[in-house]
Amino acid sequence: MTVLSTRTAADVHRERQRRKAEADALSADGAAASSATSDRRSSIVPKSHERRPIRLLHAFGSQSADIGSAVLLDDNNVLHRCGRWLVSQEIDATAVPTKLSPMDFFLELSPQVSRITAMSMAGNHKYVAVGEVCDEPPGAAPQLRIVHLQARRTMVVLSAALDGEFVGCAFSSDSKHVLAWTGAPEHVVVVWQWQEERPVGMYRSRNALSRVLFNPATATLLSLCSPMRLARLNDSGHFKEIEVSTLKRYGSTCPDHCWLAAKALVFLDGAGACRVVEDSTPKQTIACRHPAFPPTTLQPLSKQHGWLAGCADGQVLCYLKPEDGAEYALACCVRGPAGMGPVRALHVGETERHLLVHCAQICVLPLREALARAKRTSTEGAGDDEAAVERPTTGGGHSFRFRAAGQQLQSAVPSAVESVGDGRYEPLLESAHTARIIGLSAAVAKPLLASCAEDQTLRVWDLQRHVCQFVARLPEQPQAVSFHPDGMQLALCLDTRISLYHVAMSGLLAWRDLHNPQGKCIAYSHGGHLLAASSGNHVLVFEAYSLTRIGYLSGHLAPITALAWAADDAAFSTGGADGMVYTWSCEGAVRVGLL
Repeated sequence: MTVLSTRTAADVHRERQRRKAEADALSADGAAASSATSDRRSSIVPKSHERRPIRLLHAFGSQSADIGSAVLLDDNNVLHRCGRWLVSQEIDATAVPTKLSPMDFFLELSPQVSRITAMSMAGNHKYVAVGEVCDEPPGAAPQLRIVHLQARRTMVVLSAALDGEFVGCAFSSDSKHVLAWTGAPEHVVVVWQWQEERPVGMYRSRNALSRVLFNPATATLLSLCSPMRLARLNDSGHFKEIEVSTLKRYGSTCPDHCWLAAKALVFLDGAGACRVVEDSTPKQTIACRHPAFPPTTLQPLSKQHGWLAGCADGQVLCYLKPEDGAEYALACCVRGPAGMGPVRALHVGETERHLLVHCAQICVLPLREALARAKRTSTEGAGDDEAAVERPTTGGGHSFRFRAAGQQLQSAVPSAVESVGDGRYEPLLESAHTARIIGLSAAVAKPLLASCAEDQTLRVWDLQRHVCQFVARLPEQPQAVSFHPDGMQLALCLDTRISLYHVAMSGLLAWRDLHNPQGKCIAYSHGGHLLAASSGNHVLVFEAYSLTRIGYLSGHLAPITALAWAADDAAFSTGGADGMVYTWSCEGAVRVGLL
């Protein structure tokens, strides 16, 4: 039986004309929209013949909080390291709490550089020295790069045929010489006249070095610890130790030291006391306030005639010399938020307005304000020579106790301080993961990013405010993480189970744990209604809200290592250690593809 069409030739012609008119209208609208947005599109979508590199916008956290991980460029700008980049950011002291401006990727090092190991600012604030480790060629010697800050370019790259890497560096007071020292196994100090790219001396230590400094008056005299000792450059290009009885007697376990003047040195002894030496003669000994938490690092204050001492309990002590020329005394004591751990390093700017405190995170203290407040408190209490006078500062509940008879100012600072800038330092650069990152996942409805790493932590980052919002310590090694598209749930794959969390305003709230041995990967569907996770050679599929298991898929001959959903959530693909890639249909839970 033949079925004939009832449409005439005229009907077919009219239909073709209508479709052609619609196509022409769509083309005209598209051309007009393209012309109206040409500027915007040119800034977003590159032309076919252009190749634009991916531009780094932000890096979360600081690489470490060790010596030289961050320095102050000037009163308001911080320079820190981020992979192969040097990054500068401005301190916004008007914000509560203090925060940093968006990152300015100051300088990108060569592709052969794998990481930065040390950094130091010159005394004239024109140059910065950067210790580097290169991957190519294999076994390359460590190198020291001198960067001109204003021009943002490399001046010279210094190298030495040594094993290991440079763990620290320092400039001389005139900024014409620079030194760098290595860690294990050699523990060698090399001194260069860097503008001529000429090494001038070398010193080999039998012990690990924690700090090496130039004497403020001459580049031919070095101070080193631990143990505490001095070394002078001889005619053969080697530094020879100088016998100083005080240093030899008390500096055998010295963790740090600093120069107060050309002939004045302060160092820490094994008991945590600060010992001041002038012209090789002991002048003053300041006992440790808390023997259980001794000072671990020192920083001189040239404009205030004193020094700062960072302690093992997170406190920072400030010792100053009064105007009448008496001995050094404790001027103030500040503490940061709880959980910051011991102070590893301190750094002040040229005008000593801000102080960078390197502990578990890199923190900042408005040093000038803290010292001015301490001086006002001491002046108010100077009228009572017998009794102690206690003056609370404005806001924050800090109490500074001053005893005029001893001319010593002490402080009792609570561990938790609410106000900003009143005798406390606060986090400025949050530390990131301390081990290899294993999993990353971003939410769709919220500007949140989740990461897990081999340091057994789960972190949630705010992509708009550029801060770490939550940190969770995990009982076992994580394997993968997945954010629900709405940003309200988070699934974490551990060694033996799947842990699910609610992402609340107050933190991560544990919701459910599902037994899942040998899991390696996990992922929510794009719609958020399904959750798939690997379990050895198998795949488990759950309903995302009730957590009812609706699928158990088998087929791989080795553990599954990767999982990804299709755009329409109708299927997902898995890759395993057996080298196979399978595609699974959600309708019927069957395998529909094989690579």
